[in-house]
Amino acid sequence: QGINAKIFEREGAAISILEKDLSDVKLARVFLDILEDKNRLEIMSKKSRELGNENSARKIVDYIFDCIKKN
Repeated sequence: QGINAKIFEREGAAISILEKDLSDVKLARVFLDILEDKNRLEIMSKKSRELGNENSARKIVDYIFDCIKKN
């Protein structure tokens, strides 16, 4: 999870907060900062779509069934 979070953060698709640094105040501040900056929100949304795997759950299930069929 941490590696994926860092990749998304590096690409501008997410903000990563370490668990040790997380508080309700910190999370609320980050959340509100993003909501108040529409341009940043649009960029993050676009980047996350570019990095995401569409239908990833379906692909995993298909892969598992393929493995089962082979065995």
